[in-house]
Amino acid sequence: MQTLFQNIASFSKFSAKFLLITAFIFSAVAILNAQTLDAFNPNANVAVDDIEPLSDGKIMICGQFTTIGGQNRRAIARLNADGTLDTTFPAIDPAFQNILDMIIQPDGKILISGGFSSINGVARIRVARLNTDGTLDTSFDAGLTTPVGVSRMALQPDGKVLIPANFSSGGFTSITVLRRNSNGSADASFASRAFNGQIAQLVLQPDGKVLAVGAFTTVDDLPHRNIVRLNADGSLDTSFNSSINNGAVFLMTLAPDGKIYAGGNFTTVGGQTRSYFARLNSNGSLDTSFQDPQAFAATSGAVRPSIVLPNGKILIAGSFDTVGGAARKQLARLNSDGSLDTTFRNMQVGVDGSSAPSMIKRQPDGKILIGGNFTTIDGQTRNRLARITTDDDIVPVISPYDFDGDGKSDLSVFRPAENNWYINRSSNNQFYGAQLGLSTDKLAPADFDGDGKSDIAVWRESEGRFYILQSSNNSVRVENFGLSGDVLTVGDYDGDGKADLSTYREGSQSYFFYRGSLNNPNNNITYLPWGTSGDKAVRGDFDGDGKLDAAVFRPSNNTWYIRQSADNQVVYRTLGLSTDKRVSGDFDGDGKTDICVFRDGVWYILQSSNNQITYRNWGTNTDTLVAGDYDGDGKTDVAVWRSGIYYILSSSNSAANYQYFGASGDKIVASAFIE
Repeated sequence: MQTLFQNIASFSKFSAKFLLITAFIFSAVAILNAQTLDAFNPNANVAVDDIEPLSDGKIMICGQFTTIGGQNRRAIARLNADGTLDTTFPAIDPAFQNILDMIIQPDGKILISGGFSSINGVARIRVARLNTDGTLDTSFDAGLTTPVGVSRMALQPDGKVLIPANFSSGGFTSITVLRRNSNGSADASFASRAFNGQIAQLVLQPDGKVLAVGAFTTVDDLPHRNIVRLNADGSLDTSFNSSINNGAVFLMTLAPDGKIYAGGNFTTVGGQTRSYFARLNSNGSLDTSFQDPQAFAATSGAVRPSIVLPNGKILIAGSFDTVGGAARKQLARLNSDGSLDTTFRNMQVGVDGSSAPSMIKRQPDGKILIGGNFTTIDGQTRNRLARITTDDDIVPVISPYDFDGDGKSDLSVFRPAENNWYINRSSNNQFYGAQLGLSTDKLAPADFDGDGKSDIAVWRESEGRFYILQSSNNSVRVENFGLSGDVLTVGDYDGDGKADLSTYREGSQSYFFYRGSLNNPNNNITYLPWGTSGDKAVRGDFDGDGKLDAAVFRPSNNTWYIRQSADNQVVYRTLGLSTDKRVSGDFDGDGKTDICVFRDGVWYILQSSNNQITYRNWGTNTDTLVAGDYDGDGKTDVAVWRSGIYYILSSSNSAANYQYFGASGDKIVASAFIE
């Protein structure tokens, strides 16, 4: 294979007429202040225990409060994006008790758990489901009876609900994990396990296994201290073994690579010192490459919530005073090795352990929401809920076709007869070319080296091998990855601004495979079980967190199934037919990939900003689809290529543009990932 890289001074087959063409780019708009307290202040009168940012910018909160901004709202409320109370979501009466946990279902309904025994006078013991308008969903009844305690639940992709339940009767206590069908009825196929202590939280892994943490030492009389993993049928996963030697685990976070961040009040793991926070390998063993963060408190302390940021750093919160020997009042950021990130300043959340944050969540725009029982941050009044901007507010937008790094896609084709790539730099309207690949290779353009420029790349399916011409140093990188029959799905799955090698493998259980570049010194491959036979893989960042999501289109029911990387929640949308072409793009400019199909000259776009379908008449069935942000306004334009001409409908002014580029037999680079 030849890999000669050369500039081409002239290219007579193409017009030199300039055209802006931008597809999704690895770029970002940065918040200049490293950490800034937002004016956002909903003013809850008592603790906020859980937070769920919604796709429309609004925010659901729940907890122990009875008023928000002076208005009556007991235990659950919906806020507008600016923090004011959304009065269109009604007040409910959860029998004068708290709501600890909530899960937003893909259909918008809200699962809740807490100390309540009824909702608006209708008996619902500890678990209930609300409709999108806040009314009780009477079709769901988990059938629990008092006295019982329920903590943080988990939702399966099939709609079944996993519930950690603590039953107490006549001096006898039974603690177990229940599974309920989507209507709340008992799922007898899920085996019951006996825990000897409280379960604080359940987390569902992508492979269907269930992690449980809390304050227990045995499960079914077998030693399992504070963390255990169950198989999909409820049986114990004996391949998972962890030794958190003392204390308890309050909350955990599952990282994209399968590792587990555990926060609690423990001080040793596997016999080694770990002060309230540790990282475990996927088999439960201590990850010794992640050092002791040395989070300490003047009295009794703990780390509760944590989130893994797109750049691999970890934000932690809890009742601690110092981290790594430096003053950090109840909020800190760690580097990927566990050391204190000193660029994140001491924001001094609350005054003592009783006011520590109990939940942190990241909005799609990167801003951080913090909930708890605090009343001040940075010396300013913030009652129980606050929002901060950080230097992690950089949300990459994926663009595989910007070869000169100017933020605009470049006109580009691959000529199989010559094995040549021809590219017109939009920055200076100059042509250049590179010889890379074979006529049978699949085009895989993406920014693999993270320099802000797309790399010329191909995937040779017969060899299971990538050939990448890195723009940072003009060297060819060869990587073994994938098998014959896989579907090419390269993109940034770990959010570090570099494209990851990735393929999708169809089967009765289909998988996305990717080799993440972030925090992956051993070149480990991550697998995401998603989809089944007949499903079609689709590429996109549907939740706007800067990471590609596991997503498929199911032709049998014309439904898109998306597992959001931001929160592992499942979203499904129905649009299109099995014969349609599927296109990825941010057509409304909100930083999220929109679901789009093309049929008989019409583009059907489900806009993520408002969940409305819009239509564009552009092109014919025989055209090649080449959607991209051609006018540079941050929105994807509908566009087609036909017989050497690009036809573009600009979103900025609805003007029709065309540009000559390419010849018959060329593969158009902008169509590389369109089915």
